[in-house]
Parts: sequence; C-alpha cells; structure tokens
Amino acid sequence: DKARLKYRQLFLEKELGEEDTRGYHHVQLPDGTRRRLTSSELESPTLLPEGVRVFKAGDMTSQEAGATTFSYPFEGRTFHCGQNSHWKTGHDGLERLRQAERLFAVGNTLSYVRFLDEIPTRPLTNIWTDTGIAGYGDPKVYAVQTNTKVIERCILMTTDPGDLVFDPTCGSCTTAYVAEQWGRRWITCDTSRVAITLARQRLMTAVFDYYELARPEEGVGSGFKYKTVPHVTLKSIANNPEIDGIYARLHPAVEKALAELNAALKGHPVQFKVTQGGRSGHFVDFAAPDTAIFTMPAGQVVKINELVEWEVPFAFPADWPEKARDP
Repeated sequence: DKARLKYRQLFLEKELGEEDTRGYHHVQLPDGTRRRLTSSELESPTLLPEGVRVFKAGDMTSQEAGATTFSYPFEGRTFHCGQNSHWKTGHDGLERLRQAERLFAVGNTLSYVRFLDEIPTRPLTNIWTDTGIAGYGDPKVYAVQTNTKVIERCILMTTDPGDLVFDPTCGSCTTAYVAEQWGRRWITCDTSRVAITLARQRLMTAVFDYYELARPEEGVGSGFKYKTVPHVTLKSIANNPEIDGIYARLHPAVEKALAELNAALKGHPVQFKVTQGGRSGHFVDFAAPDTAIFTMPAGQVVKINELVEWEVPFAFPADWPEKARDP
C-alpha cells in the first residue's frame, strides 16, 4: 500500500576536510579575527586552535534579475549582485546580516558567513561510502552477513519506534538485533536450527542503550527524545526583526569606544595600514589635520586621521600609545 510507505530523512555529522565540507575555507578566531585556513589546517583539523569557528563564504545571490537586484554599500565599497541576478534577501535583510556581522567580502564578492557549527549535519543520500568492507566492524558469523550500519539505516529510514519489522531469513539475526536496539518490534525466522541458536544467543547476551520516550504515557509509539542540532540559515537572520533592537541597544557603546580610540590616537606620529574595506592598502595618519579626507569607493568621506569601525585591528600594534591599547 503506497499510502502507508514511510521515508524518514537521516543525517550525518559534517567533518572538516570531508567532501560535504567543501568551501569551508575560513576561520574566525576567538578575538573576532577572520582568516583563511592554512593547507595544513585543512588536512589536519586537529591543528586548529581551541575556540575557533570554521565558516564558509556562502553565496548571497540567485539567478535572474528581480526586486532585490540593486547595489549595496559595505565597509566603504559598493557590491552589486549582477544585472542577471538578485540578492537572496532585501535591503533590510542585508542590513540585519551586517548588524549580525554575517557579511564577508571575498575579493569583489559579498558573501554570507555560514558557520560549520550552525549547520553541523548533512542529509544522508544514496551514496554510502562508509559501509564498505574496509569499515566492517561486526563479528563475521556468515559469509553473507550484512553490515549492522546498513540494516540500521534501512530500518531508521522506513520505520518509526513501535513499528513491526519482519525478517524471514534470520541468518545472524542482524535485523532483529537492530530492530530491538531502536525500539522496533520484530519477528524473525529461519529453517536452520544453528541460525536460531546463534540468534537467540546474540539477542539474550546483547546490552542495549536506554532511550527516553517523547511521551512515556503513550509508550514507544510516541518516539524518542532525540538530540537536536542548530540550523541557522541566511533567511533566519535576515528575517529576524529582533536584531534591529539588539543592534540599536548595543551599537552606541561601540561608537563610543571608537570615538575614544580615535581621540587617544589623534596627533600621534603613527601611521596604520588598513587591511580591509574601501580604504584597504591605504594608511590612516593620526598626525594628519582634521581637514585631510579620504573618499571611499562607495562615496563615503572619512577623515585621514581617524579609523572607521571595520578598520580597527583585533590586536593593536605595539607602536600605538598605551592609552589607545588599553582595553
């Protein structure tokens, strides 16, 4: 009966360096610094410092022009989605992404910061490269014995807790074993007394984990309490109006700190080379007069002797005055 068929999508954990993590080439350090991963870090993720967050510079555009085809200024530069493309969100959404520090410029492309730990799983497809002979971990009793992982996936994809699983060719009892392990009822049979004896022994001596029921009063048919993982998307941030209030409440403190920093640096014979944004490659000369200005590519006019918000380094240079380096 086709109407009674079930399919439950299964998920696997993402692991840096595997095929499903292509594009995760950047990292954000605990102090907020963002940089590209080194080749050695990509090959051996265990080399990553503690507390870092790996992220991908996600695509911000979709094909065909539309209502969200426009230019957007970011960090003193102007980015356009392309005449035959459109941004995946509107101007308000882009502003929220900026306020949440989720925009990231890679060359001439404006990207979305997609952290690996915010979508740590991937859907299981019909390519099961991890169930081959090389990864066989079960004790081999029969020449045709199926890997437990294969049976487990088949049962989890097509049944729910409390469902009845029938295996008319018991063999080494893998189906009944997995069904019992995952809270499914089961029936199994075999014409061989040897198979039945081995199956009985395997089931009676096995130790199964205990699972908490979702609703104990309803029994195993209510399902289990499962571990959950985050699933943060571009849309969930761009469409979250609470970000506006949070930004409005907290950003004045950032502006105050920036004003105090510029005041502490003003007049000192120190030059600072900017590394990102519209003034990248140019110098901020703190000894320059207030009348000296610099025009960003996006048209924003700033003073040559002052830093703007995105230019502030995460580690202050040693030649800066002590007052400026005071946290």
